[in-house]
Formats: sequence, C-alpha cells, structure tokens
Amino acid sequence: MSIFSSKTDRPASPAVSRSPQEQPAAKGAECRVWERHGCDMQAACQSVANRSSNDLMWPATIRNISRGGVGLVVDRRFERGTGLFIECQTKKAECVGPYMARVVHATSRPDGIWLLGCSFVRPLTDEQLNEFLQAAALQVDRQPKRLAEVERVTARVLNEKLPPGFQKRDSRTNLLAGVALEGVTSEGETVRLMVRRLCLMTGIWPPADGALLQLSVLTTTAETFTTHIRALTCSQLEGRWTIRYAFAEPQPAQVLRVFGHPVPADPIEE
Repeated sequence: MSIFSSKTDRPASPAVSRSPQEQPAAKGAECRVWERHGCDMQAACQSVANRSSNDLMWPATIRNISRGGVGLVVDRRFERGTGLFIECQTKKAECVGPYMARVVHATSRPDGIWLLGCSFVRPLTDEQLNEFLQAAALQVDRQPKRLAEVERVTARVLNEKLPPGFQKRDSRTNLLAGVALEGVTSEGETVRLMVRRLCLMTGIWPPADGALLQLSVLTTTAETFTTHIRALTCSQLEGRWTIRYAFAEPQPAQVLRVFGHPVPADPIEE
C-alpha cells in the first residue's frame, strides 16, 4: 500500500484565482486612480436641476482637476449628491464643457466659502483634460495685475434709452453674482473690481453701451460710498458678466483705492 493513500496526506487544493473585481480591497488603499493637476482657474457652475438658458451661473474657482473629478471653490452651498454643470473658456475663446459632475463632499470655511469635491459623471478624455489645463494657463496670462473685490453693489441706470420696439417688462430687481467691473488706469493698466453681488434696482440688464450708472458700493470692510460710471460695453462669458467702464467724473482717493486704481499725489478731497 502506498504511504500516500491516506486522506490526511491528500494534496492541497489549488488556490482559487480571483478577478480584480473579486479581490478584497486592501486596507487603507488609495481609491484615487486619476492624476490630479493643481490650478487656479475661473469657471462657472450651475445646478443640473435648474438648467436653462436664463438660469444663473455661479462663479467658481477650480483648484485641482483630474480625469475623474474636480475640486471647486464657490460662495454658496451645494448639497452632497447635487448634479452640477461645470464649464470654462478655452484659449480660442470657446467654451470648455459643460461637463456634468456630482458633489461628493462639501466643506464650509469661516469666510463663507465652500470647498466642493466633485466626481465627473463620465471621466474626461485626455484631450478634454488638456483643454481645461490650457484654459487655466491662458487665464494666468490674461489675469489683470491689479485685482479688487467688494461685497455688494446696488446699481441704477440713470439715462436708460430703450431700443426701438422694445417693451419694458414689469419693474423688478435683478440680482447677479460675480459681476466684474473692468477699467483702465491713467497709466494704461487694466484693473478689475469683482462684485460678489450686484443688485440692479432700475433699468434693463444688460445696460446699453454708454449707459450712465449710479453705484452704491458696500466693500468687504463695510465701507460705503456712491459713485457714477459709464458702461462702455457689457458682455457675458461662462455665465459671468463683465462691464468695461470709465468713471463719469474725477474720483476721490477712497473710490480709486477700492476700484484698484492708483491714487495720485494730490487726490480729490473726499
């Protein structure tokens, strides 16, 4: 009799091979599979549930992006699971996106800003990711040297002229987020004032080229003042409005500082 006929000496069964999907996840393993690219890119987002041509696009900053997701900084809260459309501008002045993503986590900061981690519904292709990164590089090149920001501006159109055949709707307030006021200093330098909230009390939006606007400004440090500008042009890109302006009269030092203009040696008395 063979000494190997005993049941206790039976050869061990071969190990069962598992597919990658069946393999137990390693404890503490990193779930991220896409390479993240840090950036500081201006963009716009909009809730999928409220998507329409007339809905407000909320300004956002992309802090990092990968083929699988994006990190956003916004000034309003979006609940976990919210679907968002995200878009920005390419170097050809064309729109990148919109691409649909879902909020995975949202973290508030003491200054009222929200940090959103979002996952794309469909991963970006390498080409689409490169479009985002090229747009980010372009924005760095175009970024004005001077940047200022105010909390709220209440605007009134003083010399409104309606286009022929235009029928004005019932009077109502227009509230817009993330409006940029862009001007040129006496030295030829571009300066931009970012308005977190602009409230148009009278007049149609967007204001006509050449319209005279009265602005009541509340700064981030709770300063208030009133000034007048002339809207040279008004345009929209990525859901964000920009008004190119010129001051309607000489300005005191306080206004120049807030708008990002250099203060002359002999400023106008405030």
